[in-house]
Amino acid sequence: VLFSLSFLVSCGSGDAEKSEDKKPEFVDLGLPSGLKWAKFNVGATTEEGTGGYYSWAETATKENYSNGNGTTNTLDVYNVSGNAQYDAATANMGGTWRMPTMAEYEELIRECTMTWETVNEVQGIRATGANGNSIFIPGLSYMNNAAIAEGYLNQCYYWAATSAKTYQADAFIAKNSNGISVEIKGVTGRYLGRQIRAVSE
Repeated sequence: VLFSLSFLVSCGSGDAEKSEDKKPEFVDLGLPSGLKWAKFNVGATTEEGTGGYYSWAETATKENYSNGNGTTNTLDVYNVSGNAQYDAATANMGGTWRMPTMAEYEELIRECTMTWETVNEVQGIRATGANGNSIFIPGLSYMNNAAIAEGYLNQCYYWAATSAKTYQADAFIAKNSNGISVEIKGVTGRYLGRQIRAVSE
């Protein structure tokens, strides 16, 4: 298995559904921090479900994800984790659920074994902790304008809660090319529609 640390992500297939329609479940991966990861994406009810696509620091899905309608492009906030005004996980799932920071994605990559697999015809990453528990992170590109971005299918693109500058934010990206490449990149446009996986202490 090949890993390259940098940062980027989009994923999943399945209908976007309201998170409140299901009881959120967490998975203990045995991480040093004790952090628990959600079993499903925000808005999904199965592990392979896409869930909703969100612009960074926006809490609702929309039909079009363009630079012109990105409401948080110039937001002078650089970590929205746990802030219900900007954190889609907190706003839609409630309780102690929140978006993971980039450092928490780094811990997931560092402490888990990453394998590429297919669940119900959906490709994605299986992250397995030292205790044997795992989560499946589905991959199905990201939203740009009103459509799924072509050429990125079967790749994982997920928002992190952190951002280095306005107009851009951190994202976790994974793809299967000559082994698994896991990247983290803080140069992606905030307006793009990406999926979100929640965490909780």
